Amino acid sequence: MDNRIKSHRLLIHVLTLFATLIASMATTRAGSIEPITGAAFDSLLARQHADLQASLRELFPESEGYHVTGPLDPLMEDHLAGAETFRAPRVICPDLASLQAAIARAKSHSAVKRVREALTKPLREAPEGFRGALILWLDREIPVVLVTIAQTRWLIWAHDLMVGTHLAQDGKRTRPYARAVSDYLYAIDLGLPDPALKSAVEFGLPEAVDLYATDPPYVIEGYENYKSALHAHAAIRADFADGILAFLPTDSLREALVANAESCAYPNKEAPAFQEEMRKFQERGGDMRGIQTLTREGLDTLAAGEYFFAVGINGRIRFGRELLREEVERVERETGRKVPRANHAFLFPGEPVLTAGAFFVERNPAPRITLVNTHSGHYFYSNVSPTIREDIALRSDRYLLTIGHFFRALEAAGIPGDSIMVSKM
Repeated sequence: MDNRIKSHRLLIHVLTLFATLIASMATTRAGSIEPITGAAFDSLLARQHADLQASLRELFPESEGYHVTGPLDPLMEDHLAGAETFRAPRVICPDLASLQAAIARAKSHSAVKRVREALTKPLREAPEGFRGALILWLDREIPVVLVTIAQTRWLIWAHDLMVGTHLAQDGKRTRPYARAVSDYLYAIDLGLPDPALKSAVEFGLPEAVDLYATDPPYVIEGYENYKSALHAHAAIRADFADGILAFLPTDSLREALVANAESCAYPNKEAPAFQEEMRKFQERGGDMRGIQTLTREGLDTLAAGEYFFAVGINGRIRFGRELLREEVERVERETGRKVPRANHAFLFPGEPVLTAGAFFVERNPAPRITLVNTHSGHYFYSNVSPTIREDIALRSDRYLLTIGHFFRALEAAGIPGDSIMVSKM
């Protein structure tokens, strides 16, 4: 396919066109489904506190199930209750026991100035209903949030309530419901069977702010019709690869893709479905420890197969094993038990990402990545988004160019990026 690769001048032209089209979109903030660009993206990047995250990863290693990630909303406005909690880096703990262990570890660590936990009593500086811990590094004035998976769900819900509705200042009604939702999720942390959750209506709030939103209808009816629409536009239309389904970048083309990867972050277009997706995953016995950060050492342990991934604002690749729909249906049919399935939204919960898709591993005999694509329903091709047809027909080639972020992350992790085929789907 190298004979289809044209000059880098043409590549820069198409990338510049991509930048112009993205910049023409309204510059937005976290909490919207629009891409985050311009000054908002610069602020998003600057407020990741990358050096602090690196220190946190040493204190709370992923090998023990912890996930150190960026703020839920670093752009949140000061006047909103508990804004600092939403602007803080997070340490997501797999369960309540690991959260309690993390609190104890933080209290004994020399670099930690202060630890405030809210498992049993509220914290003045945290939003009403927060059940986690806030730690303060010695040389920092920003807190770090320690939470479980369930309380991460609460933070995401509380954030959407505050910035996504007109109820942000209506504390008289919102605080009691915030506590009720927090109590429900804490019961899940405690392992209580079938905890009950009251509806928002019982608190005088609109049904739209319920933890579990009503599923919106699909725009393209029927899964096969959705797949057909995607595959109808699988051919790549770019100056360097026109009309083909995949291409193998030369070293120089890959370097150009990396160098020109756009300063743009994509929020989850299916965010309202996150709580229901997570409930099903947890009820079916899903374990978030199966989601990892891709490292050179970790690649050697991977079995052959497909893995869904996303690249976070922090430039790290998070991934999980893809379970094929047909295989899941077969297992459920034979066992009568529902299979827990994670997805792209679980990788950086509540945060926008730089790119997302799937990579494929082969072992021959050593493992290597052989193919990568940018096929993500949550971030690019949501079938509940009114823009789905435009996303497929008009934007799919632009989404493909976000693959430069994947190759940059591979390079940072010390993983070879050569001999990897690139496709949309």
